[in-house]
Amino acid sequence: MWSDWSSLPGRLSGNDYENHIRELLTGSCKDQGDKRMEQAKLSEALQRKLQNLKCEAVENAREHTGEALWKRLFGENDFNDGQTGKASVEIVMAEDKDVLQCLGAGAEMLLGDAALPTGTVVEVTVQGPLFYVKCFQLEKYLTICALQTPPKVPPAALLVINRKPIECRDDWMNAVEKFPNLQTLAQQGNFRIAYCPHSVHHAQYRQKMVEKDEIIVEKDEIIAQKDAKVCLLSVLLLCLLAWQILQKLPAYAVKGTDL
Repeated sequence: MWSDWSSLPGRLSGNDYENHIRELLTGSCKDQGDKRMEQAKLSEALQRKLQNLKCEAVENAREHTGEALWKRLFGENDFNDGQTGKASVEIVMAEDKDVLQCLGAGAEMLLGDAALPTGTVVEVTVQGPLFYVKCFQLEKYLTICALQTPPKVPPAALLVINRKPIECRDDWMNAVEKFPNLQTLAQQGNFRIAYCPHSVHHAQYRQKMVEKDEIIVEKDEIIAQKDAKVCLLSVLLLCLLAWQILQKLPAYAVKGTDL
């Protein structure tokens, strides 16, 4: 669960979780920019269809969240913006990956297998009820990809979520049926859902990693300083020994003359 950070406004906690998953899957928390975006010209009929799907997704998400929590997370945002010919996802995988190996301890697959082929599109949500909205975002992205010439249909889609479905699992699976392109991927076994717990704020996590690196560097410097002192002491001892030997050489020379 989100732990101490569940009280953050929705976008702050959401952005933090997205950064965390992005770094685990790609090695960097940086936004992929245009690589994760597609655009195409939409007919008025398709715009209306997508808008209806979005309204239904938001309504379902709001219902499962509860009005009080929804307002705390999103304020007065009604998500009623019109549909344009642009769509984006959080991540587009640049290489084959095993999602469970990337996400680490505590992660598990809720739907599908762990293999992510190159080109897999990924959406992320820290709030379970936003499953419906994320499904819509994937659906719109897949729709616009299909309108490209030639069509650029991703090989798979992954939703990473910070909540295990319990009572609403059946509702989630029924929701997928409302999205034609996403449902096709699911029927082909190419829609995956992964659970990844995250209770540490990403900024704190990165700061701890920086502090850890600084401690390692500091220890390395201390060891290097000790090594330098030992080396200097060894040189001084050798110099002292050499000086003592040189001091005794005249005495040995005198004794040799007497003989």
